[in-house]
Amino acid sequence: MNVTPEDMKRIVDHMNEDHADALVLYAHAYAARPDVTEATMLGLTPTTIELGLSGDTTLSVPLTRPIDTAHDAHRVLVDMAIEGRKVLADAAPHAAGDAEPS
Repeated sequence: MNVTPEDMKRIVDHMNEDHADALVLYAHAYAARPDVTEATMLGLTPTTIELGLSGDTTLSVPLTRPIDTAHDAHRVLVDMAIEGRKVLADAAPHAAGDAEPS
């Protein structure tokens, strides 16, 4: 993977500081872990997001497509957040009387 250690630190710090909600979303939507309420990004591999969970547990979340550069990582993480929200919204039960989305 062609991500420098400096870029990896920048990505991890940014995700942990500004997008903690997306990290939980990744666990829910892509790793079938609805029990996750907090997560910390530990790093990325070309095919996974490495998350730290409570109790020193780690979770590898598969990326939807491989990454090679920091730009790839940004694009994939953004796309996964957008798609993950759609997946979870579609899977959520609708309240009685709610119209089905068209």
